[in-house]
Amino acid sequence: MFVSFDEFKRNEEAVVREVLSFVGADAGRYAFAAKPPGMRSEYRGRQVHPSMRAQLRHAFAPWNRELFRMIGQSLDWADEERSH
Repeated sequence: MFVSFDEFKRNEEAVVREVLSFVGADAGRYAFAAKPPGMRSEYRGRQVHPSMRAQLRHAFAPWNRELFRMIGQSLDWADEERSH
């Protein structure tokens, strides 16, 4: 199973239920409680300098392509057009 953190941020409950189902747990027994506004986060981390990001993107491109092939999807963090 592969869990996209971006998808988790967009729809926490659905992703948690999917993981529970994947591991054989009864997702119906999970009582999801939405976070109050003060506990929600933008999940912002440290910013990587654009030139370093480009170097890393280039260095890891072959492995990223293989990962995307294996999971059947491309992830937006590897998209060169995405601004950071």
